[in-house]
Amino acid sequence: MRGAAWSGGALAGGVTRVTDETVLAAPARSAAFRADAGNGRITLTGTVADEAARLALAEFAMRLFPAGAEAHLAVDPAATAGEDWETAVKRLIAQLARLDSGGAVLNVRRAGLYGRAGTGQTARAAAAALDDMPEGYSAAALVLALDAPAGDPGRGAAAQIGDARDCGLVLEAARGPAPVRFLPGQAALEPRSRRIAARLGEAFRFCPEGVLAVAVQPTGDSPYEQSMAAARAREVAAALTEGGAPAARVEAGAGETGQGRLVRLAVRAPAGEG
Repeated sequence: MRGAAWSGGALAGGVTRVTDETVLAAPARSAAFRADAGNGRITLTGTVADEAARLALAEFAMRLFPAGAEAHLAVDPAATAGEDWETAVKRLIAQLARLDSGGAVLNVRRAGLYGRAGTGQTARAAAAALDDMPEGYSAAALVLALDAPAGDPGRGAAAQIGDARDCGLVLEAARGPAPVRFLPGQAALEPRSRRIAARLGEAFRFCPEGVLAVAVQPTGDSPYEQSMAAARAREVAAALTEGGAPAARVEAGAGETGQGRLVRLAVRAPAGEG
């Protein structure tokens, strides 16, 4: 995911980088987007339909995140996106600007927002702002309050999660850009990855329904490699439950991830539901 830099150079004295990841050619599909914010900075990744949208989003992010904004956005002429899509993305970026840290995703016309706000009031305001998404768009949100009591981190949280699909979007937003990794030759998670899993477990406990399935891709077909993948999946599941995920709603095992990732997390609807 690298390509030629935007010929216009850096915005705002080099604080913001706008990188054209690549130009794609494929059948029509929906543009995809994610944003990750923290420490006053934001990074945008995904695809946009044209150069104008790419620059508009980068400039909008720069105005709200003067400490730094980077846009790694691929121009995909086949992507289906329009003014409403751009409005929805800007709505997500604007809410991230209110938070101390967080992430957001937009897949087709459904969005997910996760983050931490300084106060419960700010958390509720950021989540409520997503009620006003463009027509045809919807958003799920989980925003935790940093001023919550140490023993009750859920106090002051704003959770708008209706079903298993909403839950999956919130978890994807909470995952962040870093992949889940294990210590070399071991089932144990790297410390950073364990923190990511714990964060996802904390978020999952706000999901009213669904089972969180963990799959780890075996590195080969041998019994040892299959066993290692299963052990790694159990390690991820343990970190999820330590973070707050109900153990009865977490499953783990070796399996195909199908995403080019070593670890896949998927929220499955309860039995009998779509």
